[in-house]
Formats: sequence, C-alpha cells, structure tokens
Amino acid sequence: MIGLFVRQAGKLRLALLGAVLVSCVVACTSAPSQATKVANAHGVPTGYSEFQDKARGYSLALPSAWTQIGIQSPDAAAIFNAAVKRDPKFATEFGSIATMAKENMSLLAIGQSGENANMVVTGGSGTATSAQLAALYPTLASSYARVGMDVKAHQMIKIDGYPAIRVQISLDFAGKQLLETQFVLEVNSRAYILTVTEAPAVTASEIASTLRFQ
Repeated sequence: MIGLFVRQAGKLRLALLGAVLVSCVVACTSAPSQATKVANAHGVPTGYSEFQDKARGYSLALPSAWTQIGIQSPDAAAIFNAAVKRDPKFATEFGSIATMAKENMSLLAIGQSGENANMVVTGGSGTATSAQLAALYPTLASSYARVGMDVKAHQMIKIDGYPAIRVQISLDFAGKQLLETQFVLEVNSRAYILTVTEAPAVTASEIASTLRFQ
C-alpha cells in the first residue's frame, strides 16, 4: 500500500509516502478489514474550493486562493510551469508534471506564500483498520528517520469515517526546516497519502477533514 517517495534534500524532494512503505502496508493490511464507514455530511468550508478525482475515488477541498493542479489534466504542465516562474523552488521540490505522474501524484495545490499540499494515490489491498495502521507506524517512523525526517508527533484519527495516521514532520531542505503534516490511510483498495507543507497545523487538519471517498 504505502511507501516513501523522498528525494534528497536540496536535490529532488518529494516528501510523500511511496515506494518503501507500499510493500510494508500491503503486508500489514492484507488481513480482512473490519473497518466500517461512518456517515459524514458533505460540506466545503467557506473560502475553500473542491477538487475531485473520480478515477481515484476521492474529493478534497483546499483554500480557494491556492492554485490547484490536477496532475493528470491536459493543462497541468502549463499551470505548474507558471507556478515555477513565480517561485523556482517548486521545480527543485517536485521536478516536473511527468515526474509527479510517475510517482502516483493526483493533485498538487500551491498557496500564495509557498505553502502546498499534494495527494498521492496508489494501489492497496482493502480498507485498513486502526489496529493495522497502528501496527504499521513503527516501520513508518523508521522509514522517516532513514531519510532524515524528524517526527514531531503522530496520532490516530478518522477521516470521512475511516482510520488514518496523522504525522507531523520536520526536515531540512536547502538549509531550511520545512514543517509537514501527512495523513495516511487505505480505503477501498487504494492508499491515500495527503501531505501539507509549510501551512499551520490547523490548516492541514481542516484540509484533511474535507477528504471524501467515493
């Protein structure tokens, strides 16, 4: 299910869960799931706009002022290139649209002050329970440490009624400490990894709270 796409700080960086943990979570969540969905009223907060990816089975709302880039959309490269012209660091952080697509990124959203969010969606093996995700966490923490990420805090939460891990991380990128919040869960045989960077924790949580699954 879940893995770690992390590029060397200062070179090619994607602070996402990707290759390393994909195999790990598949192993951890291969047992039949007991998770059940809790009904949630769908709503988009004031000042937010919704992004939908029906092919990958989710929707997510982000601050309306942020530039949303659907990585699979025909105009993705043009929108991303315009963002890079405003702030060249994004080319270093994310590479290119082709790179992001190859690494299963569905969405990149960029704020006016450099904060950003991205969603990676990979194949999974079911719907992970709280117990399965809790059993995964020690391996997840070890993988963070191997690539120089410092876990500040983690907790089990629910997103759209499904169990998820919320992890607050700091890492050095080009001599600057970046703060990230990642949300990790597996729903309907897909792994979802939402990463919010350089945004207040309350904003990251508000974004995650809008995540809905089809």
